[in-house]
Amino acid sequence: MSQFSRSQSASDFHEPLRAKVVGFSHVLRHHGFQVGLRETEDAVRVAAHFLCADFAAFRDGLRSLYCLSQEECGTFDPLFEGYWAPPDGASRITPPSTAPRKERREFPGGLDLTTGFGDAADVEQSTRTTSGASTLEVLRTMDFSQVTPVDQVRLERLAARLWRRMYVNLPRRLRGANWKNRLHFRRTMRRNLSQGGDPLYLVFAGRKPRRPRLVVMLDVSGSMELYSFTFLRLLYVLQRRFRRVHSFVFSTALEDVSGVLAARSLGGALAALSRKRIGWNGGTRIGDCLHALVREHGGRVFRQDSVFIILSDGLDTGEPERLADGLKAIGKLARKVIWLNPLLGIAGYEPIARGMSTALPLVDVFAPAHNLESLLDIERYLVK
Repeated sequence: MSQFSRSQSASDFHEPLRAKVVGFSHVLRHHGFQVGLRETEDAVRVAAHFLCADFAAFRDGLRSLYCLSQEECGTFDPLFEGYWAPPDGASRITPPSTAPRKERREFPGGLDLTTGFGDAADVEQSTRTTSGASTLEVLRTMDFSQVTPVDQVRLERLAARLWRRMYVNLPRRLRGANWKNRLHFRRTMRRNLSQGGDPLYLVFAGRKPRRPRLVVMLDVSGSMELYSFTFLRLLYVLQRRFRRVHSFVFSTALEDVSGVLAARSLGGALAALSRKRIGWNGGTRIGDCLHALVREHGGRVFRQDSVFIILSDGLDTGEPERLADGLKAIGKLARKVIWLNPLLGIAGYEPIARGMSTALPLVDVFAPAHNLESLLDIERYLVK
């Protein structure tokens, strides 16, 4: 017989589970980890899915959420074992004695965050990094490699709001100039049924809005370490805002992550990604991965209206000819090829690396991707 009665619901255990995860966040913060609200909330979701069902997946999911470097991974493992699965009581790790205080913070720009582990140091850091009426503008133009954990939550909320606005605006821009002059006969007849069929009211409609199909490749190699994790989060939002998005990540090999990023929560998506052998922070063979995309997925993901987007710094270790051939093959399948490079936002950068210089003549758009403002510019590239 189960130790829990049938009348008890999963919600009865949500608060204890959340308190346990928040306590672990305290432990990590005490040991120098930059842990914010979003990481903790995502960790709660990971725990709800995997803590009892798959403890190894639970550990890997938390590691992917909390660790930003190989050094932090080395520190994380003993802290995790000591907190969640100590071999004996003497080795158990407990949260710092300071009790978490639940408070509501109001930031400029109308972004409210409710936290369960805030302290004065966070407020001071937040005020120092982005303060005053220009907070939103600062976040839009801040280089992703410079975003602090305190600002990460607000940046993601701002990104989601702006992506949603873009999602709504695109159909309007795709309608065409003369859409008001086109009569929609079926809707006109339906609208005038109450008038005995006499067309007293005319209903006009233009060309059916058509959002482009997106095929996105994200570079997760070592040279992209400062950007790839943020791009994964934004790619998750992008896939939820557009109905036809095929997402891939690559370093030395290509991996289709469209299904993983379709998860209901970002935490669940990241936990699933952490179990895949993708070659995080490894080398880069862009040409080989482009050929793999065409060979293994080309007929499935590309259509005449497809827009191909690659997020990469172009620091390829493969042969330039291989990269050129791959881009030429993509160019025959896609309506437009867009290369977004985070290094292009750095003052003085020139695309002189052999991979990037080889690719430039074969792409339709070469644009920066170092901050939110630059990513939002892709809206104008998606419109025919």
